[in-house]
Amino acid sequence: MNKTIFLFLIVAALGSMTACKRTLPDNGNSAVVKLANNWWVTINGSLSGSYSSTHVFFATYNASSNAADSLWIDDLYKTIGVKTLTVANYPKLTFSSTNSTNLYIPINNPDSVTVFSGKVITLGGHSKTGVATDSLNIQFMFSDDPGDTITVAGTARTGIIADDY
Repeated sequence: MNKTIFLFLIVAALGSMTACKRTLPDNGNSAVVKLANNWWVTINGSLSGSYSSTHVFFATYNASSNAADSLWIDDLYKTIGVKTLTVANYPKLTFSSTNSTNLYIPINNPDSVTVFSGKVITLGGHSKTGVATDSLNIQFMFSDDPGDTITVAGTARTGIIADDY
């Protein structure tokens, strides 16, 4: 009787171990995975000069539609206050927009942004510690400040603490 109970417990334990195996879903990547990233950048204006004395955090990410032709650019309201949706050309890793709404400007003072040159260059830069990483270059203008071309340039965040500014 004891052998039967012991054998039953072993079979039940082995069965429960295989029954608990979990298969995680493959969620895949966003449609603009090679364009979407976090970046350490400098921001300069052609007329206004430097917007910060050091590198600042910048983000590019997919739209909620997860379409390969849409990319958000966002300085997280840290320096110049730009957050706008651009049109992406994913195969060429470029993006642009014409008079797209800037979501960081107050509602009573709507402002638009024209991004005329946005590009990600695969392994086109080096991080603070010399790690090869993607680079970002964006040129745009605010509608209320025509003539002042703002340039955002930098490298992808590596996730290594020594590379953070």
